[in-house]
Amino acid sequence: MKKWLGVSFIFPIFAFLCFSAVGRKTITVGTTTDLPPFSFHENGIHKGFDIDLINAVGKKINYHIIIKDLPFRKLEVALLNEEVDIIMAGMTITDDRKKSFNFSDPYFNNTQVLLSKNKNFKFKNSKIGILEGRINVFNNKNLSFEKFCNLFKAVDNLKENNIDFLAMDISTAYYFAKKYNLEIINPNLPTTNYGIGIHKKNSQLLQEINKALISIKDEGIYDEIFEKHF
Repeated sequence: MKKWLGVSFIFPIFAFLCFSAVGRKTITVGTTTDLPPFSFHENGIHKGFDIDLINAVGKKINYHIIIKDLPFRKLEVALLNEEVDIIMAGMTITDDRKKSFNFSDPYFNNTQVLLSKNKNFKFKNSKIGILEGRINVFNNKNLSFEKFCNLFKAVDNLKENNIDFLAMDISTAYYFAKKYNLEIINPNLPTTNYGIGIHKKNSQLLQEINKALISIKDEGIYDEIFEKHF
């Protein structure tokens, strides 16, 4: 009996120490899984460029990565409320966002384009689909806009002629254009940068992530991940 009691007493302490250690080495990543090829679900598994990259970062700095799937429009709030440690979902670095939270060094360059069913297009009086929370660079008095909270639903509306165009970043547009035989209209807009959003309290984590990104690029790991998805 004494032996059993001794084991019972030791086990909770051991378990507590293990779980505490794991807790200190865990990063919860807020992302949205309707953004191929950056973040998506396949057979119930999180996949994509962003997912592979943040897992490589986690490996570099010895953190276990936990993915939390959220609508894009809720990511910033989740970060500010500390429901997640970082957010990573093809998020453009902007001055407005930097007022609320920090960004890592840029990890991807992109530009916005329009997805269409037809090469022959007229912008005047057109309806453009945009995603909630995304930057809209197509503001024009001759255009109307319809917001969508899910990218796949937005693409379905484009295919069904409920909207004339769908605004999105070019890398994602290539994915859908190839899959559904759609056209990409490139208005040659300025390039933007994607970054990892990090709470302003976590300056140490920001430094660790930036250091890991440099190592991943220097060692060719970034190029391997890029070739896998693009």
